[in-house]
Amino acid sequence: RESTWSAGTMVEGCAPTSTVPPDLELGSGDVQATLIWSGDSDMDLHVIEPNGEEIFYSSKSSSTGGSLDHDDIPECGVATGDHVENIFWPTGAAPIGSYSASVRFYRACASGASQSVHLTVRVNGQVVISQAITLTDGATSEMFAFSTT
Repeated sequence: RESTWSAGTMVEGCAPTSTVPPDLELGSGDVQATLIWSGDSDMDLHVIEPNGEEIFYSSKSSSTGGSLDHDDIPECGVATGDHVENIFWPTGAAPIGSYSASVRFYRACASGASQSVHLTVRVNGQVVISQAITLTDGATSEMFAFSTT
């Protein structure tokens, strides 16, 4: 049975503080990686699972049951509120082993823009990564490693 991360959860580390929109239910379970930001830049969450499969915007699910259930694509000048991307494995489905998560600044609306985001990774409901990141247009963050046992 899948649980959800409750809407309206506050995320510190982004300026200004961002929240999951109240009408948005995100999948959760054994592993949940959530990216949140404010503004109209297009940011992408990537997770690589133990078998090497990568989940992201152009590969939204894996053979092990991992899924990108929310891929937020803001429009320049239109969608300036809070944005979320979420990748999860339902309870009982996540493979045991080492994972990595990263963030890519896919598209900026202004030349030379930078964007602050917050990455949270939960394993079995416990936060194992809570990281504020600032990227410039086209950049990719470092890989943030975590594991399941």
